[in-house]
Amino acid sequence: MKTIRLILGDQLDFGISFLKDIKPQEDLILMAELNEEATYVKHH
Repeated sequence: MKTIRLILGDQLDFGISFLKDIKPQEDLILMAELNEEATYVKHH
């Protein structure tokens, strides 16, 4: 069974601690950024 690891827009960072022990065969990364998060401040 795979583990889903959810990363939201305010957590997009290479230093996320729970990515350090990731197992590609067992874990699924789901990254999501809401339109509201992406457009209220220019950051991309």
